[in-house]
Amino acid sequence: MNGWRVIFEHRFPDSRFSNFRSSSGKLDQNSNFPTIAPSPQGDRQTMNFAKYDGQLRQWAALIYDQPITDVIGVVFTCVARVPQAALGDSGSIFSAGEPINSEWGLRISNKHFNIMFKGEQTIADTFTVMPHQWYEIRWIWGTNGQSELYINGTLEAYRNNVHPGQTIVIDRCWIGSASVNYPPEAGHFFTGDVRYLRLQIIRPKDTMATIGSLMPYDPKDLAKLKACQDAIIARQQLIRDTYAEFMRSFVVSETKPSWRRDTSSPHSLPYSPKAIAVHRLSMEVGNLTLKYIRDANDKALPPLLKAVKEMLMILAKWNPEKYCETFDNLHEKMEKIPISDKCKKIAAALREKYSNIEPFNRTTILSSEIYEIMQRIRAEVE
Repeated sequence: MNGWRVIFEHRFPDSRFSNFRSSSGKLDQNSNFPTIAPSPQGDRQTMNFAKYDGQLRQWAALIYDQPITDVIGVVFTCVARVPQAALGDSGSIFSAGEPINSEWGLRISNKHFNIMFKGEQTIADTFTVMPHQWYEIRWIWGTNGQSELYINGTLEAYRNNVHPGQTIVIDRCWIGSASVNYPPEAGHFFTGDVRYLRLQIIRPKDTMATIGSLMPYDPKDLAKLKACQDAIIARQQLIRDTYAEFMRSFVVSETKPSWRRDTSSPHSLPYSPKAIAVHRLSMEVGNLTLKYIRDANDKALPPLLKAVKEMLMILAKWNPEKYCETFDNLHEKMEKIPISDKCKKIAAALREKYSNIEPFNRTTILSSEIYEIMQRIRAEVE
C-alpha cells in the first residue's frame, strides 16, 4: 500500500522561485532567492535551472505550517551540477529538519557527494564528481536503518544500520544552504546549479489513511469509533513496531554494514539473495493488494497470497526462533491492550453492517487468509 507524500517539489518552470508545490507552508521572508536561468538543452523535468552563487548567500527556507512528525522514510531526489571551484566544498544543496539543527542534508565535499544525517556522515567519499556535469542524486532512508545513495540511477553507496527505529521531524526545508545557524552563515551556502528537487516522506498514519480511503465508511460510524481510537491506535502501533523490529534484524543480517560500488566488480551488491527476494516479494504484495482491494480484481488474490507465503517463509526460515518468538509475543502484548465491551459491540455492529460491502469484505478476507498463513508457517518452522 502506498502512503508516500510529496512535501516539496520544484521544477523551476519559470522565473519565479516561489512557483513550486509543497505541503502547506510559507517561504521565510529573509530568503535570498537565486537567479533562475533558461536551460539551453532542455529536459523532460524542466526547461530552467536555479543558479546559486555561494558568495551572494542565496538561499530559501520553506517553513511548514505544522511540523511534519513521525517520519519513518525519506526519498530525496535532486538534479544538480557544480563548477570546478566548488568541488572542494559546494555548500549544502538541500537540507531539512527543525529550525536550527537539520535532520539531514546533501553537499559535495572533496569531489564526493555527502549525506549528513542526525549529526553524522551516513554517506561519504563515494563517486568522484566531475565539474559542470549534471547528476541525478537520489537518497533513500527508512526506519529499518537502510540508507541508499543512487547517482544517475545506479546504487553507489549503502549502509544498513543508520539510526534504526528512529523517526524524523521536518519543520522546514532549506534550499541552497544548511540550517546550522539562522540565518545561515558563510560556508553553508551552495555554489552550483539545480534544476530539480523533490522530497517524499512516509509516516504510519499516511499509510493507514491510504488504506482507510479505500473504505466506504459512513462518517457517523467513524464518529462512533472515536471512543475506541486509543486502543485501536495502540494496537496498530504495536503491530507496526513489532514488524519493524523484526525487519531491522533481518536487514542487518542480510545486507552489508557498509558498501560502495566497485567499478572492478560491477555486479556486486550489498544485499544477500534473501534480502533481494524479500524486497521483490514485498513490492509484489503491495501491488497485488491494491489490485485486489481497490480494483476489486479477484484474480489478484491467489498470486497475492502466494507472494505473502513465500515472503513470510523466507523470513521464518532465516531465524525460526525469532519468528516464533515475535509471533507469540505479539499475541501476548495485544492482550494487554484492553478493548472495552462497548468498543467490542460497536466493532461487531460495524463488521456486520459492512461485511458484504466492497472493499471492507475483501480486507476482512485478506486479513484472515494472511493470519492463517502466518500460523501455518509458525507451526512448520517451530
